[in-house]
Amino acid sequence: MGGGAVSSVDTGAFESHIELNAVQRANPEMQKRAYNTIRALAESGKNPIVSIHDHGAGGHLNCLSELVEETGGLIFVDKLPVGDPTLSAKEIVGNESQERMGFVTSKENLEWIKRIAERERSPFYVIGETTGDHKFTFLNRNNGDRPIDMELATLFGKPPRTVLVDQTTNEVHVEIKYSNKLINSYLEQILQLESVGCKDWLTNKVDRSVTGRVAKQQCAGELQLPLNNLGAVSIDYQE
Repeated sequence: MGGGAVSSVDTGAFESHIELNAVQRANPEMQKRAYNTIRALAESGKNPIVSIHDHGAGGHLNCLSELVEETGGLIFVDKLPVGDPTLSAKEIVGNESQERMGFVTSKENLEWIKRIAERERSPFYVIGETTGDHKFTFLNRNNGDRPIDMELATLFGKPPRTVLVDQTTNEVHVEIKYSNKLINSYLEQILQLESVGCKDWLTNKVDRSVTGRVAKQQCAGELQLPLNNLGAVSIDYQE
């Protein structure tokens, strides 16, 4: 619980019980499985994903509420994957959830998505539905409990909306006056612009050997031309 708040500050910034209550544990194998599934769907030619959001800090509460922000949704607590049967509703709904993605799709796509998820060995759960009533509800169908049942407007509040008005302006410029005798001067001024001229200064302006672990620089030769295909840095001072 509270992983997002703790992960962005230095150790010791909060009281110990808060820091010990926040756990971040990466699982790159599971992340790759989920990524492969989502990529297969997105590149299928008929992307079934209507909206997608990562869980992260805030878990289901963060991810699922934003997925149904415009419609409202009913989430079945008994369908949420739980590894520890002693977890409270608060812990199930709000725990930080690494390597988990939530997305909205149509019912007719479920079997197809399930087959792809099984092929990639990625766990896949159907955990709720959109409702259209602008309420956000978690329902445990085993005992009837509703740990969360509220209006989405109450959850998200009513932040001020930024209204941008776009107007097309017809610019009228005077005819350019120039002298053929000053072409070289004009060219020199243009090439002094960073957006036009040589970018050597990006690689030549600083000491590229800082730390002493630089094994290969981007530049090569007596003139230090940026011709190398890569720059390499050793892991430590021993290798």
